[in-house]
Amino acid sequence: MNKPVSRPKYRTSEEFLAANALIDEAIRRATREAVLTHARLGRLASTVRDGKVVWLQPEEIFALFAAEPGQPPAA
Repeated sequence: MNKPVSRPKYRTSEEFLAANALIDEAIRRATREAVLTHARLGRLASTVRDGKVVWLQPEEIFALFAAEPGQPPAA
């Protein structure tokens, strides 16, 4: 029989929002690293622009992430 999953209890909405912000940041960083790894391997990556799927060259990926404020250069 499966044990019920315990869920964290937040005392305030601020605690809940802070926890969600940490999760969002972790996902953002993981996505950034995955896309940059793809580019370092010379692979294309897809994204959506103006409702259409476009493929980015590694150089475009590096330029895109190098432009992020507060982040180290991608290459």
